[in-house]
Amino acid sequence: MVHLRLQRGFSVVKFVLPIAFIGVGILVFQSLLDSKPAHVAPVPKEKTWRVQVQNLSAGRLSPEIEVQGQVEAPDRFRAAAPGTGWVERVNVREGDQVTAGDVLVKLDPRDFTTALTQAEAELADIEAQLVEGDIRFAQNQAALVSEKNILELAEKTVTRSARLKNQSLSSDSELEESQRSLMRQKLLVNQRELAVKSYDSRKQQLLAKKQREQAQLEQALRALDRSIATAPYDGVISAVNVAAGGRVNAGTEMVTMYSRDELEIRGLIPARYHQELALALDRGEILKAQVVDIAASSSPIEFQLVRLAGEAKPGGVDGFFRAKRPDLARITPGSLLTLSLKRPAQNGLYQVPPTALYDNARIYLLRDGRLYGVRINIIGSAQIAGESIRLIHGAELVEGDKLVLTRLPNAATGLKVESIEAASDD
Repeated sequence: MVHLRLQRGFSVVKFVLPIAFIGVGILVFQSLLDSKPAHVAPVPKEKTWRVQVQNLSAGRLSPEIEVQGQVEAPDRFRAAAPGTGWVERVNVREGDQVTAGDVLVKLDPRDFTTALTQAEAELADIEAQLVEGDIRFAQNQAALVSEKNILELAEKTVTRSARLKNQSLSSDSELEESQRSLMRQKLLVNQRELAVKSYDSRKQQLLAKKQREQAQLEQALRALDRSIATAPYDGVISAVNVAAGGRVNAGTEMVTMYSRDELEIRGLIPARYHQELALALDRGEILKAQVVDIAASSSPIEFQLVRLAGEAKPGGVDGFFRAKRPDLARITPGSLLTLSLKRPAQNGLYQVPPTALYDNARIYLLRDGRLYGVRINIIGSAQIAGESIRLIHGAELVEGDKLVLTRLPNAATGLKVESIEAASDD
């Protein structure tokens, strides 16, 4: 019995003891947790991005467009042979610079003096015919008076012969002879009158022939004069097509030259600017353009849009530019150039660098310490102080707004930012 009670007591202790250990452990762990110092949970701080800004200022600005152009010499001088002949001397070569009056090509003058001599002889012959015609006219006028007097006498003779015939004092043969004499005299008078009356028409024919011969003479003189081709102005020889000893025909182009002062640049202007530029030219506005010559220390050459072509092309319309100064030694016909043309000035435009644009449709402003996105319209570009600047317009832009220049990859409206200048002041 006693052994049975001891066995039961040992079993109860074996069961309760682990539970007691567990309870004591829990109490110790809880006391340790209660004695742990309290920590405040950290609150994440919003990051502030530092950006560079500039004040926006609206003004009257001229957008620029790039025009690809080619240099042309529309008013070339082309010395053509005045007739068939032989080349006696050629004084120039392609690329030579000449001054007005310089002899370029000389043809053999003997090929042109023959025609001149012939024209002079024909004209002298007509002059002699005119003098002879005047003398004959005066003689015919005097002879006509005499012939008419003789006609009156013949008429009286016929009258007298007829009276004597009626009185049987004259024969029929005498009457007939006097009548024949009268008829012959009338014929002579008619011929004299015709000679006098036709003088004016014959003289007009001679005068017309004289004018033709004078024209031939002048043509021969011009041909002789043009057999020596001279430079009409200061310029550059662009082509020489003949050589000494060669034979040329009438109209053969011997030498070609151009003046640097008359050079133009023809460039295709996009169709969307055609109407704007045409109206500006009609108003008398001066539309300037520049081309930078890199080979000459980037010295700009200034041009001016002087006119637009009369017909448009599918891509736009050709514009013609003239230099504003005569120093065009660096430009030759055929050169390809890029012009920067200033369009008519517009009010209310803002200048922004290309890096400040996002998707070419918006910019960000600094307002109340945060980014503020604004949609804009790009009106054009401009070169200001050697830098490419975009000219924009936007309904929400206000004079004095702070434009964010620093490009942020995560830019969005509401992002907290701070200007670098303000941070430096702090």
